[in-house]
Amino acid sequence: MLAVTLVILKPLVFHALLRWGGENASVSTEIGMRLGQASEFSLLVTYVAGTTLLTAEGAHVIQGATVITLLLSTYLVIFRYPSPIAVSARLRRD
Repeated sequence: MLAVTLVILKPLVFHALLRWGGENASVSTEIGMRLGQASEFSLLVTYVAGTTLLTAEGAHVIQGATVITLLLSTYLVIFRYPSPIAVSARLRRD
């Protein structure tokens, strides 16, 4: 649930902030989607915090949600937006 919430809410927040900053709708949507995953840095932070501040279960929940958001966001981006790793020739850009 945490991963799905992050994948849905983070792009919406980035989109709203970029629109508020004056960016056009299509660019702000694409940027929001590209930034909509939890960062790899959170894996390191939860690993370190898991040894001192968090319970093992709490650290595993955060790490699992991070991995799921990385997978979901990557899947959404490579099938929807131009990228060097896009699956179709129409979206492949170097």
